[in-house]
Amino acid sequence: MHGALSPDIWLGGSWPPAGISVPSPFTIPLLNTSLLLVSASWLT
Repeated sequence: MHGALSPDIWLGGSWPPAGISVPSPFTIPLLNTSLLLVSASWLT
């Protein structure tokens, strides 16, 4: 978390560093969250 709020000068002061691709929050993470919520509601 600290790296995202205060990027290191050796990384060029940018987040994410060059060459790292960040996944869209509306693809796999959204699917995983919805699956978790559905399974939790089914069990309780």
